[in-house]
Amino acid sequence: MYTISATHNIKKFRIFMHYIKRRKKFCNNLFIWEYTVQFTNYVSPFPNLSVLQPNLEFFRLNKVKGVFSQGSGETSGEFSALRGYLLAKLAWNTQADVKSLTEDFLTGYYGKAAPFIQQYIKLLDSALKASGQRLDIYGNPVSVHNTYLSPALLDQYGILFDQAENAVEDDTVSLNHVQTARLPVEFAVLQQSRFYGIEQHGAFLRSENGQWEGRPSIKNKLKFFVQTANTSGITEISEGGLSPDQYAKEWEQIFLAGPK
Repeated sequence: MYTISATHNIKKFRIFMHYIKRRKKFCNNLFIWEYTVQFTNYVSPFPNLSVLQPNLEFFRLNKVKGVFSQGSGETSGEFSALRGYLLAKLAWNTQADVKSLTEDFLTGYYGKAAPFIQQYIKLLDSALKASGQRLDIYGNPVSVHNTYLSPALLDQYGILFDQAENAVEDDTVSLNHVQTARLPVEFAVLQQSRFYGIEQHGAFLRSENGQWEGRPSIKNKLKFFVQTANTSGITEISEGGLSPDQYAKEWEQIFLAGPK
């Protein structure tokens, strides 16, 4: 994800920046409607937390009167609580200390697991920036399987969440928050396993009788995903898309059909 000011070499953003700067000269009633999540996959890693502040600061400096930040609406999604908290704070003060705000929120929301969640956020953000990948609100975890959501990185993310869960195993509330935060990583693994098929990270393997069957680890991840998503109040995994239970049924058909 790019900050608006860092996209001067991308034509459509350069045009947008020019438009905003030009409009402020003769319009004092400018409102912006921005998107802050991936609408095709609400429950998928979407590391844009680091650009929320610079984008809003750009709007403030260019006399934008109001900003409507659209997220996942009535359903929950990737880091919905944290993203909403930061956007609310920045709406009042675009120069607020985001690092301090984030640390404060993570400590209060994830308890002893906070350091591991923070490491995950930093690692995900660093992986995205190192890859040069541009986030897309209509993207998906499969198209970035060789950049910031590579199998190797997904394994690292998973280890951090294992550590986070272990840190709060006796704290039911914090554990639920951690497991909800883990859903995007599990979702990425699930979606990519369809792409990999019968390969190492695929959804299928051969049974002892030589027949293709669903990989047990993928089935376990699916069970965790559906149960946790339902417990967390996730009603749809994309804009106007499947519910967690419908997603499970979709997988049932995939397992029945076998690899293609």
